[in-house]
Amino acid sequence: MWVTFVFWMGFAGAFWLAINLCVATVLMPIAVLFHELAHALVGRLMGLRVFVMNLGQGRPLFRFEVAQTRIIIGRFPMHGYVRMVPEGGPRQRLRVGAAVLAGPTTHLLWIAAMMGLWPASFGSLDGWQAFNTQFAPLHGFAFLNLLVFLRNLLPIGTNDGALLVRLILASHLRLSDGFDIALALDRLDRNDNDEALQLLDAAIAAHPDEDPLHLSRGTALLRLDRLDEALATWEPLYAHPMCPEHQRLLLASHIAMALIFRESPGDLERADLLSTEALDALPRDEAFLSTRGAFRFATGEYAIGERLTLRALETLTDPIQRSECFAWLAYGAQASGKSRAYARYARQIDIRPHPRLHARLAKAH
Repeated sequence: MWVTFVFWMGFAGAFWLAINLCVATVLMPIAVLFHELAHALVGRLMGLRVFVMNLGQGRPLFRFEVAQTRIIIGRFPMHGYVRMVPEGGPRQRLRVGAAVLAGPTTHLLWIAAMMGLWPASFGSLDGWQAFNTQFAPLHGFAFLNLLVFLRNLLPIGTNDGALLVRLILASHLRLSDGFDIALALDRLDRNDNDEALQLLDAAIAAHPDEDPLHLSRGTALLRLDRLDEALATWEPLYAHPMCPEHQRLLLASHIAMALIFRESPGDLERADLLSTEALDALPRDEAFLSTRGAFRFATGEYAIGERLTLRALETLTDPIQRSECFAWLAYGAQASGKSRAYARYARQIDIRPHPRLHARLAKAH
């Protein structure tokens, strides 16, 4: 394919195209920053509550809070998201839609700005041909912004286009109740599990058929060490024949973690099956890698547990899950007599881990 591409464009054309795209890729975090800032700022102007603005993937480099908005900056700033919902009031769809569209619009503004500043270069076809004839990284930057704009509008996954479609199809009742649900998830993210559980119980009473609410409720129960209740919440969802595949795998991972902590007779055997099922289906998923790593630590296979958990940490951004991973790593290092590794991992534990894991860690120490 590459030979055909080089033959079609010529070696010089392919060389300059590759150079310009590489330099443009280095500039893309600037576009990502403006994209997410537009979501957040327009959301604020529209009267929405902005809970989280996340920039980047991988290990968080910075975490801070501005005006009740948690800002997380990851190691690889090529992706981001903003969590925001209306707190009530009229024209909710219009206000949320404006905040969602603000992000993709910034990519068009970048292109328009460059065409306005350099009309001779960007305003004609001849100017665009510089893209593959000389060093012209701004042309590559404009081209990538156009691609990102078009990709964002595709109605798939968590793209802005998919959010707009769901916004159009959402009922007024669900949109109005979204603030309470988002507040519950925000409390869960902050590890305020008691308040999260109360808010989730209220949301479930209003929407008993919303499976994601039950899944989040189980997470709050797990963190509160109410393992039997967490399992009773998750097991019916996992066994339901109409459960979506990805949700079923996520439930398998969650149930496996609860069984690892509970350690009743037969729990580790079932945790082995469930964690293997999830990881075999999605071998690069950080949540499934961390659960499988926890199982390996629980069964004394410290080297394998360390390898799996370190792989999970490469892309894991949630601070609670990261602290939990480092707690497992510290436990494995201490149990296997690696004092230096223990000290290195223990320093990375920012948030107190699960009570059962904390007890393991204290016992090993």
